[in-house]
Amino acid sequence: MCGIAGQYFFNNQHASNDAVSLAVESIVHRGPDNQSIFTKGNIAVGHARLAIIDLDEQANQPFLSTDQRYALAFNGEIYNYHSLKSQLGNTVDFKTKSDTEVLLYWLIKNGIEGLNDLNGFFALAFFDLKEKTGFIARDSMGIKPLCYSIDPNAFSFCSGVKGVKILSGKNDINFDAVGQYLQHTYIPAPLTLYNGINKLLPGEILKFNKDGIVSSSKIRSSVFTSVPKDLKVALEDSVKLRLQSDVPVGTFLSGGIDSSIISAIAKKHRSELNTFSIGFESGAFDESSKA
Repeated sequence: MCGIAGQYFFNNQHASNDAVSLAVESIVHRGPDNQSIFTKGNIAVGHARLAIIDLDEQANQPFLSTDQRYALAFNGEIYNYHSLKSQLGNTVDFKTKSDTEVLLYWLIKNGIEGLNDLNGFFALAFFDLKEKTGFIARDSMGIKPLCYSIDPNAFSFCSGVKGVKILSGKNDINFDAVGQYLQHTYIPAPLTLYNGINKLLPGEILKFNKDGIVSSSKIRSSVFTSVPKDLKVALEDSVKLRLQSDVPVGTFLSGGIDSSIISAIAKKHRSELNTFSIGFESGAFDESSKA
């Protein structure tokens, strides 16, 4: 699952890893395998890792480029990282087998435009430590969460709202959001339960530098816009991509047609497949026999 947290000061105030460490602690349930903080100048960024691809500690994050100029904290998985790695060719001397390292160098080469080439799900923070610039971004389907807060002196972000509260000190209830929750049983983005803390929208990019937020833009990914000519082939390819893992994989199997198809395809490509199901005492809602 993983999680990220960080703080960027606009006024060149030196960042401290103390607050970011507390923010990372608040999301340790997302990443129990490793928690690390990187601090330089006005930037502090942290990561809580759940190791999926390349379990070696060299793949821990935040991940720095060889020249120490760029840093990446990333939550998610890039399914087409083998293709991107091939396109980078001999320009990079890769030290790991992780999708994180491929993503870092892809963004170094292509900048924000490189986000349009990603097939995957992610929430990330990328920094140019020399120019003291950076951006955060969220996948175009909004699968991975990311929240943020903007103050006159600092930009704070975290995979969980609690982490942003810690970093920004904001604790005032947003009663408009409470009303939305009572009406819809969820709080629509970009609102959160707290004033001044927002959810990054699906596919949104926020770029910032020492002068504040420079721009807000959207990922223009074509990955989810093409219409497959053969649905069966598209399903097979999609599930196979999502089985890339150096740890055991599983499916949530409800007994419905969607989870049954996914589980059946996954089983074709993984001899060891864990399935997880929930049953209910009420016969009207119980699908455990179908599962």
